[in-house]
Amino acid sequence: FYKLFFIFLYMGFIRGALAVLIGVLLFVSILSGAFLLSISSSLKYDNVKEKLVPVIKGLVGQSKLTNEIESKSSLMKIYCNQSSEYIFIYQDYTINIPCSTIERGTNAIINYGIEKAVEQTYYKEYDCKFIDCFKQDELPLFLVSEKSRDYFMSKFYFVLFFFILLSILMLVVLQKKSGILTIVGSFFIVSSLIIWKLGEFLMMPMNQQSRDLIEIFFSSSYSIFIKMLIMGIILVVL
Repeated sequence: FYKLFFIFLYMGFIRGALAVLIGVLLFVSILSGAFLLSISSSLKYDNVKEKLVPVIKGLVGQSKLTNEIESKSSLMKIYCNQSSEYIFIYQDYTINIPCSTIERGTNAIINYGIEKAVEQTYYKEYDCKFIDCFKQDELPLFLVSEKSRDYFMSKFYFVLFFFILLSILMLVVLQKKSGILTIVGSFFIVSSLIIWKLGEFLMMPMNQQSRDLIEIFFSSSYSIFIKMLIMGIILVVL
């Protein structure tokens, strides 16, 4: 009897320890998945354009580019007498500016050029692996590109696989199988709250310009927070 008691006690201890270990890994997988999904969703082109264009406009207003465009505006208009667009080359960007835009003045030219530059940056074919891309340019512009979005999404699917695997293991370990819904639901709720406030926490010590740039990567955090919160509440109620 005593031997059986200690065997069951020992098995219960192992089961409890496994449940704790798997629970920790499960929470980490949910939080990591939410973080990766939030960044990937934020890096959709429309989100990047909406957030990045105003930031670049602020920087351009303080640079020599504005003066350069103003000095070339007359040349652009003359060129438009023989063509429907003007080819403007600046650093690594080649932008075909329609003459209808040039006629509206310097601000219209700058706005059009910035939007096209953002588009080119986003859809550019970066011939490097994600980590190696940091070594190629002083400014890691690839971070706000389709390549970056695809990278984070691929990592999300990788984490999603482990989440499903850990959920199955937790289901096997738990004596009360319905407890898996409460555990996963609670983890979803806690993770959603962390994701919601993570961007604000990271941006606290930064200046406004840096905050505007970092905000690009967390622009969809609130949307992910709402979806995860609702999903977590549903699981707990079930």
